[in-house]
Amino acid sequence: MAELVEVLPSFGRLANLDLSRNNFGAEGARLLADALSDNGSLTSLNLAGNDFGADGGKALAPGIAANGSLTSLDLSYNEMGFEGAKALAPAIAANGSLTSVDIGYNMIGKEAALNLVSVFKDKDQMKSVGLACCDLGADGGKIVADYVRVSGSLTSLNLSLTRLDAEAAKALAPAIAANGSLTSLDLSANGLKANGLKAEGAKALAPAIAANSSLTSVDLSSNGMGVEGAKALAPAIAANGSLTKLDMRWNGMGDEGEAIIRKAVEGREGFVLEM
Repeated sequence: MAELVEVLPSFGRLANLDLSRNNFGAEGARLLADALSDNGSLTSLNLAGNDFGADGGKALAPGIAANGSLTSLDLSYNEMGFEGAKALAPAIAANGSLTSVDIGYNMIGKEAALNLVSVFKDKDQMKSVGLACCDLGADGGKIVADYVRVSGSLTSLNLSLTRLDAEAAKALAPAIAANGSLTSLDLSANGLKANGLKAEGAKALAPAIAANSSLTSVDLSSNGMGVEGAKALAPAIAANGSLTKLDMRWNGMGDEGEAIIRKAVEGREGFVLEM
């Protein structure tokens, strides 16, 4: 990392930098932060899977706050936890250029995740937000719903594996219906526990899917929705003319449920259906 940081200024027009899965640790994050502070060309930075932990998150924060060119930042899979995310929130708030942030799979917990959601809501410039595996639960889902309802810029939202349940779905549904910018929604892997989305969540989400005319991609895989969920969703899927991709895998729908979903998208050329 030291060698890369040393030569980085010589690449004056470098816009995209992918440093994912390099395991450079907290010290590498510190070196990179110094370079970010002085860089004015980078627009996209991928730091996923470097396991730099909370110390790395804290080290990166000043560089992210100072950088004025970054629009896309991927910090997923870095084991930052609560402390790392807590340090990054004010840095993201201070940065005036970021429009895409993925902080998923960092085990940051509900408090830190909702702190970031508050930042995103106040700025309302985020186009893409990744909060996978952030343990939001029902209460957290309701707060995210408040953000989705008022955001005029959000196009992609990943809430995979966030312990959402039917109550969270009921809160999210009117927000999704009201949002006119969202094109991609990932609610996958929220049915792994007894109180996940399940069929009741599918019933709650159906009117929103039917009403939202901007959605093109929806991932509802691994939610235990079953045949009843398929029956609730099918009319909504059929009614939504903007959808071009739907993931319904691992929902325990059986042949009957899968046939119902296939019927809902029958005749739609180019439609990508995963089951």
